[in-house]
Amino acid sequence: MKSLDNLLSSKADAVMLDISNVPTDKAASARSPVAAAIEPLARKGKEVFVHINPISTGMSRDDIDAVTSTHLSGISVGHVESSHDVFDYGSVIKEMEEKRRIPTGHIKVIPWLETARGVVRAFEICGSSPRITAVVFGSETYARTMSIPDSSEHALAFARSSVVVAANASDIVCFDGPSTDANLGNSISAAKQMGFSGKLATSYSQIERINKSFSPSEVEINRARQIIKAYEEAERKDTAGAYVGGELADISAVRRARRLIAMVERSK
Repeated sequence: MKSLDNLLSSKADAVMLDISNVPTDKAASARSPVAAAIEPLARKGKEVFVHINPISTGMSRDDIDAVTSTHLSGISVGHVESSHDVFDYGSVIKEMEEKRRIPTGHIKVIPWLETARGVVRAFEICGSSPRITAVVFGSETYARTMSIPDSSEHALAFARSSVVVAANASDIVCFDGPSTDANLGNSISAAKQMGFSGKLATSYSQIERINKSFSPSEVEINRARQIIKAYEEAERKDTAGAYVGGELADISAVRRARRLIAMVERSK
């Protein structure tokens, strides 16, 4: 399969395979090649997620059943609007983990917040389950549902910042959703300014640009390591705190630093 060969050789940090938006009568045939691609991608060292159909379609249970394996990192699902949605997905995942004797909690969940309800309930959703490892702001879908022009990044600022704040408060990673090539530059700039950790690519041609834009500099990496070291030394000495270049190396700073280092290590 040519597309699988391209994915195996790509420089993407993680791969999100998509089985959503498929007609019900073609869903089964769409799941098979995706399920078959998970293991080879995982053995290549890539984290593999599958974007499934929302519960409202009636297809999410069969989607999860088809792709659940020890090689799957997690599922991704759009239009999440409440913690109840997350609970429902988690219940099905737990059932499938037990069915295949996979440790409970192995398969993570990445909810997409791309509606007004999802954005308003961002903190509730982000902190609703230990399975949630990251959240995606679906900027283009959100813009359409809010009748915002594609080029109006200013109008998306409130939603972007709401999702980022909720993700950081819940100690999870936050990604900006995919953009067309025409909007890529503006959306990368806006996402970086708001504090997103990365962005999803829609094509192989976008990967290098996104990786370059969101990869931390050597200065940022060294500073993160200094913050971690200072914090751990303060803990060992049982002192009140430590500073690195005028910044307090408290638990919040250390969490950010550790996330950055973990991202760097995964990309090697």
